[in-house]
Amino acid sequence: MSTYLSESHDYLLTCTVILTVLSAVYLWWSKNLKGNSSPINTMVDLSKVDTSDPLVNRHVQKSEIRLDEIRVSKILIHPLKSCRGTSVRESFYTPKGLQYDREWCIIDAETHDVLTARTLASTVLVIPRLEFDSSSPYGGFMVVSVPKNDGGYITFSVPIKPTPNVLKSWPHVTDVTMFKVMKMDGYIVQPLKPSDPSPHNILSTYFKRNVLLMMKGPEDRFSPGTPIFPTLDANVKYQDAYPLLIASEESLQALNDATRRALISNDTDPSRIAGLKKEKWQNRALEIER
Repeated sequence: MSTYLSESHDYLLTCTVILTVLSAVYLWWSKNLKGNSSPINTMVDLSKVDTSDPLVNRHVQKSEIRLDEIRVSKILIHPLKSCRGTSVRESFYTPKGLQYDREWCIIDAETHDVLTARTLASTVLVIPRLEFDSSSPYGGFMVVSVPKNDGGYITFSVPIKPTPNVLKSWPHVTDVTMFKVMKMDGYIVQPLKPSDPSPHNILSTYFKRNVLLMMKGPEDRFSPGTPIFPTLDANVKYQDAYPLLIASEESLQALNDATRRALISNDTDPSRIAGLKKEKWQNRALEIER
């Protein structure tokens, strides 16, 4: 999900994510370990947390909230970063996140900056889908459908699991950056055969700029610490920063409520959302879908 209406909404969603995860931990503890005669070492002593940070302070104030039940209502995988996602019933979870999630990304051919929906909104119209094939030496293909200017789609395919020989033929670069600061590596995807459609040509034509398709390389990319977990030990692929994003349906409802308030706000109202096209959102609602 990458609906970014304003910094305040990002702030609300981040708080909800932290609250949901820690509530799940607390629920598990209360059902499995509470009442155990052995002392329990908590992950975080909230009394020692610096609450000068407003994000941390809001979490501490709500840390006593308990949930009787946590139910996963939807699992979304986005194989190609910032492009259309796929809703799945189940997924393998790896230390780097859901399997195949953000395994690929699109970068600027000159600067090697990762292009995201924040700076290139048209990425959300690109549709990747994973087509698994146990008889294929590559385990199947990621088939990417890219909109054409005259309507319809043009497609290309890349192997889901390139063989070592294939990877040797793909240039490996280590100067890929995200948000100008995060550095990572990747393989520049090449057509398996000269006659195959070129991902770079198709994507460059669509975006009207020179871009490349990348697959995450072997180098570790560690997540930054957080105010509550400064020494967080997490490794990611092309996610923004963390292996897994958890959002609650309540946070989505809060975003929709904020949008409705913005529809009746004026230019000086704190509830306004910069750039919101009010006529477009009169009868629409935000959805956790891509």
